[in-house]
Amino acid sequence: MPPPQAPDHGPAISAIISQGITARDLASLTGKPLHMVEAALGTIAPVRGQQSRTRVYDCWQALAALGAGGEGPDEQAIEEALKKMKPTQLPAALTLEFWKGQSARAAYLTERGDLWRTSKVQQLVAGIYKAVRQSMSLLEDNVDQQTALTPRQREIIRSVADATLGEAKELIGEQFKTWESIDDHDDDGVQ
Repeated sequence: MPPPQAPDHGPAISAIISQGITARDLASLTGKPLHMVEAALGTIAPVRGQQSRTRVYDCWQALAALGAGGEGPDEQAIEEALKKMKPTQLPAALTLEFWKGQSARAAYLTERGDLWRTSKVQQLVAGIYKAVRQSMSLLEDNVDQQTALTPRQREIIRSVADATLGEAKELIGEQFKTWESIDDHDDDGVQ
């Protein structure tokens, strides 16, 4: 009697590689506890599925995350997973480092001139609004100096200027809900 032949697992392996693998199947395959496998897979994105029972992972990424072949988890995948986390989802040990990094980033951007304090931006916008308001209030007189205006044309120009200023003031107010906290503004609510 000839020796028993080993079963052919080729189709099953091909299916896992092409269709992906679940955490439960990966735990069975590697002999590792499910919670350990799920923790390692937390560093990579599933190829499909949202709930923990339906998530399917790329086979090669999943094996790399588990450290198969003597390699540790993919550092780039871990970094990408950390980037996608909200600060409240970070492990406690990383929270302090996250906020230190944010402070350093803010200081760098401020020094470079790419990050401004809200009060500074409000002051600059208020200055621009004042200049526009002054130009718009003089618009009627400036046009009248160029050509004679009828009373109806004066009324139209004044109406358009007032509407433009009103809309600009409204937009500024919407953009800066804390505008009222600035002490030195005029009656229009704008500095």
